[in-house]
Amino acid sequence: TYRHQKGGVRTGTPPTGNFGGEPVLSEQAVVDAIHAHDSGFSAEAFKAYAQDCFLRLQEAWEAKDWSRVRPLESDRLFAIHEQQLKELIDNKKTNHLDGQCILKTELVNTKTDGQREILVVRLNATLLDYVTDDQTGALLEGSKTERRNRTYRLEFIRTAGVLTDTSVDLTSHECPFCGAPVEVNATGHCAYCRNVITSGNFGWVMNEY
Repeated sequence: TYRHQKGGVRTGTPPTGNFGGEPVLSEQAVVDAIHAHDSGFSAEAFKAYAQDCFLRLQEAWEAKDWSRVRPLESDRLFAIHEQQLKELIDNKKTNHLDGQCILKTELVNTKTDGQREILVVRLNATLLDYVTDDQTGALLEGSKTERRNRTYRLEFIRTAGVLTDTSVDLTSHECPFCGAPVEVNATGHCAYCRNVITSGNFGWVMNEY
């Protein structure tokens, strides 16, 4: 189903030894590894950013308007989600994701892969997840009353060597170049200054969900 494509590992008890096929590090080990080259990085600020991304993606998915989260995703992930959403729209269905309650957010791994720095987040949440028919309103999948426990793997990337700008609030939704409200076209360019802000050259963007 559509929500399975978009969702993460479906379990109330997240794995401890590995996650998404990779080792799980302690959060302190992740922070120490990043601090070795980026002393301005804040675990709490980044987790707030990851939670903000998660909620905004869920809202955009239910609203069937993926353009509103264009600044948050890499080109690769945006294309995948846009195609999945098109299938949902073409089939005249709506996937409702209501009452999200984030239980825990953890930084579980970091590494450098070529020119990219990667940071993996494990997010545990409960929510209502169901699909309705747009024409009749009939319930097609899921439940409007039974909450689901979910574990999501969120992978963020940035260009290796990019450092945290401590003067910028990660959840401010402003262009890092010109300060205008983020309004990004399909190619990832700021609508005002035309700089690309979804490549990871400035800061973290989500690359896997």
